[in-house]
Amino acid sequence: MIDAAMGILYFRGDTHLYLKPAPGRASLNLFKMAGAGLDLELRAALSFVRKSGQRVKKDFIPLLKFQKVNTD
Repeated sequence: MIDAAMGILYFRGDTHLYLKPAPGRASLNLFKMAGAGLDLELRAALSFVRKSGQRVKKDFIPLLKFQKVNTD
């Protein structure tokens, strides 16, 4: 769950493969914790939700894990 400023309010389940603290000052900003690659997908999905008012679901987003594409 996030607020209007993209601050994370609530975690559900294990998020360590997708979200991690960014270096520097502590922040729960979704885009900072998502990092490169996932942040673009999140921005696009949230933009769609804001404009349409509909839910969005992405079934497959390849992520780099240890410099390899992770599809788990």
